[in-house]
Order: sequence, then C-alpha cells, then structure tokens
Amino acid sequence: MKRTINITNIDKELDRYRAKLPDLAKIIDFYQHVFRIQESTLGKAGSALSLNPEDILKGLKENKFVLSDTTLPLDDPLFRETAKELAKAFSEVSGQPFPVEDLLSLPQL
Repeated sequence: MKRTINITNIDKELDRYRAKLPDLAKIIDFYQHVFRIQESTLGKAGSALSLNPEDILKGLKENKFVLSDTTLPLDDPLFRETAKELAKAFSEVSGQPFPVEDLLSLPQL
C-alpha cells in the first residue's frame, strides 16, 4: 500500500501538534514553513539523482558511503533561492535576522 504524504496532510498534523503542545508553537510554525519550502522547491527541481540498487548494495557491503563517488547535480539559482526562503522563515519565526547573504557569499559556495 502506497502512503501519500502531501502538504495538506502535513498541515493538519502540525495543527494537531500545535493544539496539543502550545509551548512548541514557534518551532512547529518553523517546520511548517520548511515543509512548504520543500514542497515548492521539489516542484522546481530537475530530475532526482538516479542510483543503481546493485551499486548501493555493493557499496554497503564494502562499508562505503553510497554517494562517495558521486557528484551531485546542483541547481545554483534554486539552491540560493531556497536558502533565502529558509532564512526568511527562520527570521520570521525567531524574530532574529539570519545572515544568509553572508553565508551565500562564502567562497566555498
């Protein structure tokens, strides 16, 4: 049986937790923002990384990380947009600015 999880189901579940645990409302709000950002980003992202199940099993048997020899495709504009959305969500919920521009300007990125 395939289990379907969508943003509506997540929202309902988070509302249930928010009512049950009002002291955690801020963190629940943050996670709600994160789930919505993930949903939005998923719709914009290209194809997922394709892995061969045999290669995965072989790597696990050899005690190797599954993705150690793999270069992950990265959509730089989408990554930056998503990072900014996550920073905005953090700032809204915490009331504190998140230095996303400082992080995105690091040479490693």
